[in-house]
Amino acid sequence: MMAVETLPKYALPRAYCAVIETMAWSYATEVHLAANLDAYTSQAIGAWVHVNTEFGVSPSVATYILNVGPSGSGKTPMGKPFQRRFDGLVHKYDAATKAAWHEYDGRTAFWNAERIGSLKAAQRQAASGQPADETLQLRLMELEKNKPSAPLSPPRRLDDFTLPSLRGQAARHRAIFMHSDEGSAILASLEKDMVGTLCSAWSGMPINFGRGKADVELIELVPTVMWCVQNSAFTEFRHTPRGTHFFGVGAANRFLYFSTPEGGYASERGTHAQGDDTELCAFLDATDSFFREQIAQQKAGWIAPKELSCGPSATRVLQSVDRHLQRLRSRESDPTMQGYLAKMLENIIRFAARSHVIDGGAGVLTGEEIERAEELVSWSYGNFIRLVESEPPGTRNVDNDANNLSQLLHELRVRGMGDMIELKALRDAAFNVGLIRPTQFNDALGLLCIENRTVLRDGYVYLA
Repeated sequence: MMAVETLPKYALPRAYCAVIETMAWSYATEVHLAANLDAYTSQAIGAWVHVNTEFGVSPSVATYILNVGPSGSGKTPMGKPFQRRFDGLVHKYDAATKAAWHEYDGRTAFWNAERIGSLKAAQRQAASGQPADETLQLRLMELEKNKPSAPLSPPRRLDDFTLPSLRGQAARHRAIFMHSDEGSAILASLEKDMVGTLCSAWSGMPINFGRGKADVELIELVPTVMWCVQNSAFTEFRHTPRGTHFFGVGAANRFLYFSTPEGGYASERGTHAQGDDTELCAFLDATDSFFREQIAQQKAGWIAPKELSCGPSATRVLQSVDRHLQRLRSRESDPTMQGYLAKMLENIIRFAARSHVIDGGAGVLTGEEIERAEELVSWSYGNFIRLVESEPPGTRNVDNDANNLSQLLHELRVRGMGDMIELKALRDAAFNVGLIRPTQFNDALGLLCIENRTVLRDGYVYLA
């Protein structure tokens, strides 16, 4: 397992790569687009695909993603097409079932009136001391047996991140799309009960929405979380009481981190033509059938999910990965990192399953699919480390780090390395001049790129 610093596109499903190659125009938009593609796939299949391995059956293959990047790096433009398509499918379904919902509303109003009338009549009899009317009791029992059933509801996007709103949507459909461009505001307002609900749902535990110890209302839900957050906002959140709780209960460990560091990584330009959405439209068209499958699964009571299994090669790779992760955990002293490592195997299995299904894989999961998933989740782990190590603004002098890095670049040029220096070689050299943490180096290089003192392109740093 290697600490990959740039998005390992070779580890992504073919369907994702086709979209990225034609639509992204910078490294940052590649990362943001990959995050949205994976979140959309998770929403489409997460609730009705399971994976059976020797480690148990995954409760779902849904994912939680934090899409972290600088302001202006393209987080919102890369997410809008997916929001529009999903909302459009919901609107189309609602329009087609409008008559059924009108009928349901009318029947429910009549049912409520009958039930209230019968209850009041029974209460009046009890208050006057009359014996219980068996006819009323039978009527109430009959009403409870024949409560109107709501029409099937499609999965929906959650706009109000509160427990009452979540409960209302979960009661109608278990697959919930928590996709928002305002992830910073959501994190800052996350209540403890919502954090606990996200943790339990990821682990496949039914959620009790009851209002008291005696009031039990268990509902199964499978959220897909996709929140866009700025780097600085995530760093600040981590040092707040809510952030401390978010990390302390392990919620942060369940996420995949699609992260773009500040500065040059965000502004680096590639050769892609901006705005070519041909492959994206093909991807969205292909996933429309999964939207209909979710409704069919709901109608059947979720009793026939698609279950994937691992072939011999996939089992061998998973065993090897598990042993490696256990060794890493035994050597890691930071509880935060230990917690993330503990969830990596499950995230690897889920990503492999999503890749398998979206690429039209037939049969069992393969060892190659597990290996690619390990690369992607290892990249996420590297992002997690860098984000956790980031310090709040003002706790160190980035300007000073940038000046030291600039001086180092000029010294390396004098030594004969020229104006083009490999990023890895520069990072190793920067370690020796005090830029020890990856975040120090990334922020210093980012500032140099913002100030047009350097350019980062294709893994090389150029002096401007």
